[in-house]
Amino acid sequence: MPKLWIMLAFGLGFLTAANAKDPWVHIEYGAANVESGSTVIGPGAPLRLEVAEARLDKLAESNQRVIFYVNDLNAEMTERAGNALLAYATKQGYRNVEIRALPGNFLTMDLPVTDSAALNNPPGEIFDSGEHTLTVFQRLADQSRNGLEIISSVKTLASIAATVPNVKDLGEAPSYLRPDGTRVAKPGRLYRFENKKDLSHSRSNSDLGKACPIVFRKIIEP
Repeated sequence: MPKLWIMLAFGLGFLTAANAKDPWVHIEYGAANVESGSTVIGPGAPLRLEVAEARLDKLAESNQRVIFYVNDLNAEMTERAGNALLAYATKQGYRNVEIRALPGNFLTMDLPVTDSAALNNPPGEIFDSGEHTLTVFQRLADQSRNGLEIISSVKTLASIAATVPNVKDLGEAPSYLRPDGTRVAKPGRLYRFENKKDLSHSRSNSDLGKACPIVFRKIIEP
């Protein structure tokens, strides 16, 4: 499989600055609903995880140890996505990566403290909440030392970035390669919500959820 690359909004410099004694902790919100290729674990349609795989590549190559949380609303799809991402990490030969499934509604659940966070294609109902939209994304960003990266085509985010100092419009979302070599342009733009909360005295949560691989009885079709 060709190496997949994606521009990380928090930058490589931040990745190498982490305390070498602690793992780099990342969370991918809504991970079972991101576009990807043909990895299948168990019955069901192919999962779409190429964006998460590309992010994992960067983190695994830039840090001595990585805890990668996979989050989604549906518990079984979260576990399935986590197992698929672990299969990818194993294929790539990464020995410094632990994948953990952390299901739940990120709008209401207790959020882990992480070093980085990402959300691709946020649910439409978030943008229907008026001023609360900013609050929702800022809550996610404030639990990550390097804020929250978002890919979205919704123009509301462009308006927020134009008026809110800690929200950055980083331009068109980066493209990526599928396993067959096809380059896919990710629709939308890349944004970063910077952290506004002091997490200097908080350790990143590295043991929440379930460590993959996970054996489960049934897979819900996507």
